[in-house]
Amino acid sequence: MSLAVSLCQQSDYNPETLRLSLIRLLKPFGGIGSFVKPGQRVLIKPNLLAGKAPEKAVTTHPELVHQVILLVQQAGGLVTVGDSPGLGKPEQVARKCGLRAVIDATGANFAAFEDSLPVPFSGGTFHHLEVAREALETDVIINLPKLKTHQMMGYTGAVKNLFGLVVGARKARLHLQAGTDKAFFALMLLELAERFLPALNIMDAIVGSAWRATVRAVAIRCNSGHCWPPLHPRPWTLSPSGWLICRRTGSGHKKSHGKPAGRVSTSQRSPCSARPW
Repeated sequence: MSLAVSLCQQSDYNPETLRLSLIRLLKPFGGIGSFVKPGQRVLIKPNLLAGKAPEKAVTTHPELVHQVILLVQQAGGLVTVGDSPGLGKPEQVARKCGLRAVIDATGANFAAFEDSLPVPFSGGTFHHLEVAREALETDVIINLPKLKTHQMMGYTGAVKNLFGLVVGARKARLHLQAGTDKAFFALMLLELAERFLPALNIMDAIVGSAWRATVRAVAIRCNSGHCWPPLHPRPWTLSPSGWLICRRTGSGHKKSHGKPAGRVSTSQRSPCSARPW
């Protein structure tokens, strides 16, 4: 099975160039209209780990979220943006990281992920799990992870970002359940991601962050052929300037397995590139 991935260079968060880059990024897949139909409820899931300023690169940059909201609205989608922060109350975190301002500016809804509902799982690492109500009441999930390191998983990507669908302190309990067993924690994340399969993942890899022993994030800019400071466990080899990375995983979250997008032909790759994951 080969799932298509589109890569597009983007050196900063300038609104105009970012909008154009997102359009080019999605072009190999047929544009945003391939994922969002008029009237559909769309949950945009950024990374809202903590209430840090955008330049700290701890959360998905608000301008990326802003431009994705606009694209979804232009396609006729009804947008809700939500996450369950690891540190702090959702409303406060959203304001501190600049996200609440762009949500209010677009007229989208903000979901604090305060209400949770039980979801049954068959076998695997757990038999049931409580997730945010909004994740169960949406038609489409668009996942916007931030490129960051992670102590257990090595780095945070599209799969790990969906852990934010688990509300509040329940995430901490699952961390404790996994303990130091990285394989168990990874399997748990995969089962969650399979159950709530996003239609689209767009990673903010323009500026990422690496966590140090001092428990503070160090912003990293991906340029000059690699990220500096290097992401643990080794520098990531990337072309000059930052990246937007897009992966099509399926037609929606309600199916257990998404339909593979297949390889994108060479003629579709310019000015962005698309390649198997």
